[in-house]
Amino acid sequence: MRIPSSHERAIATTLKGVEDTLCNIEGLMERRDCERILTRDIQQLSSIETNTLKECIGEIRKIIKYIADELGLEKREDNVRGKIIGTLIIKSINLEEIKSKRLRGYGEVPDELREFLDPQIDKMMRLVDEICKIASSKDKKTEIQREKP
Repeated sequence: MRIPSSHERAIATTLKGVEDTLCNIEGLMERRDCERILTRDIQQLSSIETNTLKECIGEIRKIIKYIADELGLEKREDNVRGKIIGTLIIKSINLEEIKSKRLRGYGEVPDELREFLDPQIDKMMRLVDEICKIASSKDKKTEIQREKP
């Protein structure tokens, strides 16, 4: 079936988002998540629920494949560099939002909080920038000297 390219992009982008979410759910079920400082996932799914979820995920994938085949949607390569940079740019904006000048929107920021938090956020933002620079580099042997956190 031939469809307009704008429709193709919209459909493919949405289905890709669904696929990404399915992969995230599978990661949670399989405990493939990284070690976290502020949260931990508690597995509350029974093996029956986990198997049922896996079956549903498999069915969704079959539907995605069927749609892709029928509409001639081609598999695209996802650029890991782009994913890293895009994700971290958003996180950099989020980090900026918790610096003391932005926290004033939630009330007066105590001096000791500002003096403690802002330098730590600045360090994290520098490291985020460093990761983006590394991910942006086309030279696989690039080494960037960095400060200790």
